[in-house]
Amino acid sequence: MRGICGWFSSSSGATARDDTLDAMLRAGRPAARKAHSYVTPDGRMAVGASSVRDACWFSGEGIAIAIVGQPVLNLRDKRVTVVDDPAFSRRVAEAYWEKGSKVLELLTGAFALTILDTTSPGTLIAIDRFGVESLSFHYDNDRMVFGSTLDAVRSFPGAASDIDVQSIYSYLYFHMVPSPRTIYADIHKLEPAQFIHLTGDGIEQGRYWEPRFSPQGSEKELRNSLNQALKSAVRDSVDGENTGAFLSGGLDSSTVVGLLAETDVSNTGAYSIGFAQDGYDEMVYARTTAEHFDIPLHEYYVTAEDVAASIPEIASAYDEPFGNSSAVPALFCARLAASNGTSTLLAGDGGDELFAGNTRYARQMLFDAYDRIPRWLRAGLVKPLFGHDVVSKLPLLRKVHSYITQAELPMPDRMETYNYLYRFDPTEVFTPEYIQQVDTTEPIEHLRSIYERAPTTSMLDRMLYLDWQITLADNDLRKVNEMCALAGVDVKYPMLDDRVVDVSTSVPPDLKLRPRGLRYFYRRAVADFLPQAVLEKKKHGFGLPFGEWLAESRELRDRVNGDLSSFKARSIVRSAFIDELQLRHQSEHAAYYGTMIWILMMLEEWLQSRGH
Repeated sequence: MRGICGWFSSSSGATARDDTLDAMLRAGRPAARKAHSYVTPDGRMAVGASSVRDACWFSGEGIAIAIVGQPVLNLRDKRVTVVDDPAFSRRVAEAYWEKGSKVLELLTGAFALTILDTTSPGTLIAIDRFGVESLSFHYDNDRMVFGSTLDAVRSFPGAASDIDVQSIYSYLYFHMVPSPRTIYADIHKLEPAQFIHLTGDGIEQGRYWEPRFSPQGSEKELRNSLNQALKSAVRDSVDGENTGAFLSGGLDSSTVVGLLAETDVSNTGAYSIGFAQDGYDEMVYARTTAEHFDIPLHEYYVTAEDVAASIPEIASAYDEPFGNSSAVPALFCARLAASNGTSTLLAGDGGDELFAGNTRYARQMLFDAYDRIPRWLRAGLVKPLFGHDVVSKLPLLRKVHSYITQAELPMPDRMETYNYLYRFDPTEVFTPEYIQQVDTTEPIEHLRSIYERAPTTSMLDRMLYLDWQITLADNDLRKVNEMCALAGVDVKYPMLDDRVVDVSTSVPPDLKLRPRGLRYFYRRAVADFLPQAVLEKKKHGFGLPFGEWLAESRELRDRVNGDLSSFKARSIVRSAFIDELQLRHQSEHAAYYGTMIWILMMLEEWLQSRGH
């Protein structure tokens, strides 16, 4: 629904024209209309922005600024938002003239930003701290082309590039292509809090922000700070009377819905998706939350037929392969809201990654206890007794052996033991021709690099930091953003407000997570606010029962079989492996093997949608 794009070249001579901007904007968002544009007379520099409510623009005095999203400028004396201050872009320009690229240190909120400076000359591009907004770029010698979507960048003359075989491997490993890679060989994505400053003197790039994990304050003080931060974040996210909220019935969405109900602006209610499948439907918790806060609840039950019909549309909506199946319920939920007149949805994404709400965090903390056993005792007694392969065949000791085997792995490798591809020898999965073209160690090396750069020594906080990049920026936020755009509604994430983030980094790790107590601190902070049933429920979310429905729905099976048959011809994954995958789906664990079938199917659907 919104986007910016443009280019910068440090060499002389025209490189493109104004109609190139039009083509880039239309490629990025087919329904987009150019709202602002700036092209230098020689064609060396340009920036354009599509029409959107949450955007700001400034041009003049040798500078052009385009910002989309919900940016906040933190000045010495006040916090300025794009909604409240008509002169927001002018303020950003003044800060840039004073601080240069360090202006980014004053910006919070969700944003993608471009500043063209004809006096230097140069250009600055950046995205927000969590990657809510996105920017991709192609850099070739002295020219950089950028855009909110890959399609926008590729539409620039000479910027199109081939499919990257390494990125296909990354997609099959992660179920998406993690930043900074894209599915295209010569185009990259900015990572959260990353900037690029390009001038005639060269290129400067880095991160303008890193979290400060610094425990401070008593638990009571931190609880009060969190509650105040959450209230402010939701209040500032409300967009008139056409605001609603996703509601899964979990802690975060229930918190957001409850705080939305407390605002003094009427809203369109909460929106929930259900599944008529045992073990998946959580509508009862959504209803409990809605009743507790006296807010209208709008429900829709997704069917197998809905899934089959929406697969091509969803696959093609993303500008690179994307395999999170919960995009389906996200789309139907957003469309339900749009049909009710909602223009903006509030989402609860981010809470688990800020306050330790995923079961894998607790599992890794249990493994960490093994490291506290003295090395001499582990080597001399524990491993000889329980670490031998013979022990793994004894039912009573199998779990002990498995625990030791996993505990011996370093972090973050240990977190990947449940990854489907991690458990297999790549030669069993991929064709010999494909294996020769890729580095199978790159995914785990990518995880290690993020984990190691985390500005903390706490294992828990390092896991959270890693998930900010992988689970949030590259997965969950991308999923919700694109499905809301497809449905025609905006989305905001109050849980990722900088004030909430600041509280989370001030909470000690042992207060965030306790044995058998996910989100210990957060639950205590909202204990008097949320319904008891929601506080006690186990984590679930918008999971899709694709594996089970695939076994029951002929319509789904026909689509899957057709896609997998076509995918075999690409000689990426061995045909025998795909056959075995389908057989195991039918005879063993439908949900587990169904996930990998979905991943392969969506890759094939995306490739077909792009004419490959």
